[in-house]
Amino acid sequence: MSPVPFDLWKIETFPVQVPGNQNMSTALTSKPYGIAIAERFSRVYIVFNDAHDANIKNGMLDVSLGGVNVVPHSYKSCVMALFCYNVADVRELCSFTVRRQVDLNLANAI
Repeated sequence: MSPVPFDLWKIETFPVQVPGNQNMSTALTSKPYGIAIAERFSRVYIVFNDAHDANIKNGMLDVSLGGVNVVPHSYKSCVMALFCYNVADVRELCSFTVRRQVDLNLANAI
């Protein structure tokens, strides 16, 4: 079996303003560390829950410590739905929190 190159992506989360409501934003509840997608074998991917899972040594993913699960592309996950911009799956698989934003002008006036 020959090595399969993967593209590794680190996940960054940030609040997104709710359309039509300047005082509210949403943020992704689950925060996976990263995702790896095979370049030539697009039927599988890997989700890393933390930096320890994404153990990179000398430019290569070290799977000797375990904790790395290769899953079929048909397995639906929130992070893959976001990566592929699949809105229906994002609505089904992802959870978000709603936050009220503080008006900095009002807060400074108090």
